[in-house]
Amino acid sequence: MFINKKLFTTALLGLLVTLSIIALILSLVRVEDVTLPPTVQYGMVFDAGSSHTSLFVYEWDSDKQNNTGVVSQTLSCDVQGQYSLGKGLHVMAEIAKTMQEYPVAFYGAQIITGEEEGAYGWITINYLLESFTKYSPKAHMWVHPGADNSFGALDLGGASTQISFAPKGSLINWNKTSRFMLYGYNYNIYTHSYLCYGQNEMWKRLAKQLIVESSSSTIVEHPCYPKDYKETISLSSFRTSPCTNQSDPHLPLDDRNVTLEGRSNASGCLVAVKKLFNFSACGQSQDCSFDGIYQPPVSGQFFAFSAFYYNFNFLNLTEGQSLATVRETIERFCARTWEDV
Repeated sequence: MFINKKLFTTALLGLLVTLSIIALILSLVRVEDVTLPPTVQYGMVFDAGSSHTSLFVYEWDSDKQNNTGVVSQTLSCDVQGQYSLGKGLHVMAEIAKTMQEYPVAFYGAQIITGEEEGAYGWITINYLLESFTKYSPKAHMWVHPGADNSFGALDLGGASTQISFAPKGSLINWNKTSRFMLYGYNYNIYTHSYLCYGQNEMWKRLAKQLIVESSSSTIVEHPCYPKDYKETISLSSFRTSPCTNQSDPHLPLDDRNVTLEGRSNASGCLVAVKKLFNFSACGQSQDCSFDGIYQPPVSGQFFAFSAFYYNFNFLNLTEGQSLATVRETIERFCARTWEDV
């Protein structure tokens, strides 16, 4: 009994000594809070166009395999507002300065080229339609559909419009080619951006053309506007855009006001709009669209989005209607008066 008590006392003393040493070591170690890495990370992308700015918020799992992960869009927000084409560099500098004041990892702001915009649209469309890779339930594996199964992309913005597609055969003008490697395969696509052929800039160009051709200097008939609709504009407003600020001997861009009066004339509107395209610049060339711009022959199916979709959706023409139905619907709508609209 005496021996057991002695052993117990010895063990207790040893334990107390050990705990004392541990306490001494811990007292010498600096203690601080450690923040565990988040399980989900977020990214924000601002897309600033000529007519509005969109904010997209994306999320993905922090624990990514081989540094890749599925990125999902969780939020989007649009803010309307005009953006001057001539102030891009100044705006980018101000954005960079402002964003660095926020507690986020800012990765920069840049103005992408029109060709880049068209190419990214092509990638987006074909990714969503599984043209790059597709899961085959029969083969129980991911398969590559092939470049011939890709879709063309048509993007109508406020200041410009883009066309992008994978042409059949070789390209003559490699300056119009964008090259990608996606999912292990190479793609060569034709893409071109037509500056000043966006919806808003086309309206400005059309208005200026109608004023130049008008016999009246104060009241001008506008075939594309609804009848009884009137809009008064200042000639000086044409100076704010590089698409309309060119000098014209018949139209000084001063501070005079001009009133545009609608006529609901669909055929007259079509004639007026066609004048904005220089089709004769291509001559007899088969590899040319308009304005002398090289373009290989188009092939396959195309998907049109942005303002193309907004306008067709407004007219309830997004269900695959025939071209004849589309024309009839547009002509019928354009014949309505301002009161009917």
